[in-house]
Amino acid sequence: MPWKSGRTLLVWSCVGLVLVAPVVLISYRPVDHWFDIGHHPLGVDFVNIWSAPRIAWREGVMAVFDPDAYYAALITLFRPEIDFYVWVYPPTTLLFATPFSLPPYWLALTAWTFGGLAIYGAVVLAQAAPGQRNFALLILLVAPATIVNTVAGQNGFFTAALLLGGVALLERRPWVAGVPFGLLVIKPHLALLVPVALLAIGAWRTIAAAVATSAIVVVCTLATWGVDPWIAWFTKAGPFAYHDLERFQGFHRLMMPSAFASLRASGASSNFASITQLIIGLAMVAVTAIVFRKTNDRNLRALVLASGALLASPYAYHYDMTAVTGAILWTMVSDRTSTRLDPWFFGLAWALPAAIYYLHILHLGVSPLVIGGVYGMAVMCVIRHSHAPTAECVPNALTPRPVRQLASN
Repeated sequence: MPWKSGRTLLVWSCVGLVLVAPVVLISYRPVDHWFDIGHHPLGVDFVNIWSAPRIAWREGVMAVFDPDAYYAALITLFRPEIDFYVWVYPPTTLLFATPFSLPPYWLALTAWTFGGLAIYGAVVLAQAAPGQRNFALLILLVAPATIVNTVAGQNGFFTAALLLGGVALLERRPWVAGVPFGLLVIKPHLALLVPVALLAIGAWRTIAAAVATSAIVVVCTLATWGVDPWIAWFTKAGPFAYHDLERFQGFHRLMMPSAFASLRASGASSNFASITQLIIGLAMVAVTAIVFRKTNDRNLRALVLASGALLASPYAYHYDMTAVTGAILWTMVSDRTSTRLDPWFFGLAWALPAAIYYLHILHLGVSPLVIGGVYGMAVMCVIRHSHAPTAECVPNALTPRPVRQLASN
């Protein structure tokens, strides 16, 4: 990786760490060996991953999709003062979570966090030259998206690995690429643009593999629990998540970079935010289809899919920006040129997972503009490349220096 490019990301990582440290101390500070100050077990969101399958087997799967029954069961697994939790994921996520519910909580949390980070890191670093990987790994470990995903105990490492892995394999192994794309059925709203992109380029083998993979996962849920959990997800858990998003209350609203959330944080009504989100989502569908047809560059495709997914969906969080972080790092390890503004777009997007708390508290709904800057930059690069096919046009920060010189810096 060019030293100055890496140094730029390290600076933005330091900015992110400074911003996220007070949030962790105020909201996630441990008060004992089990709970944090907000009455969440340490690992916060991993509570659902570990608990839901256990509750499904002990109380019946329908208890998972009933908020009151689910919370009552959580109290028996932890203790009465635990904060309120609800399960809003589809049965496919419940199936994916099952292996992580088998060990004791702390062992499972360790496997979830470091196993996910290892898979994510392997996918991202596989695109870097061997001499670049140690430095790239350091940058990836201190990235704000990595920090917030680790603190939150969320699934961002896994979903980013699936999305980026599919992009990396698309040209070389089209059949295999469909498998990670298909596995995104565990969190389908992050894969909204994947079918659009694949249809746009006529990637029929990848589409077939993705559909088959998704179908196998769904059939496994039906064979395990029947159709009732799917009905409950559509009629109970889904509407609950929608109404919670519409109310836009609670700490979790500070972590959402979507257009809907940013407009609500700025004071816009739910109706106005919903209409705007719909318009942006439709625009993402149209532009992504065009962009994918005009380039086969892995970096640009990754930037478009990762950033476009956050713009298209109203239900996105800062820990979902791990895919954007990985796509940015792919771009930085390439050896091509860029515009002067690209490092700023990358830097702001790199720090956004930490900065978003403050932006929403200050009612500054600029998160979609930052993500849209990365998306727009990739789109403009594709347009420039289509008019000058021989030009090098993958956004990268600065001119690379030989790998052998990095050690002296």
